[in-house]
Amino acid sequence: MQTAMDEIGLDWIVGLRNGDVSQTDKQRQKMKKSLSSEDLISCIERMKQTIRQ
Repeated sequence: MQTAMDEIGLDWIVGLRNGDVSQTDKQRQKMKKSLSSEDLISCIERMKQTIRQ
């Protein structure tokens, strides 16, 4: 997934979160901007365009 984000030019970091995530990582994730539905739709459309190429 990180490769796809890099290829379409999004400055996002892809990561997994489970019960073993440290409190530091949880706080870092909370401080980052959360995605809006518009961000997600835009991401999906860019991925579709990349796949078509």
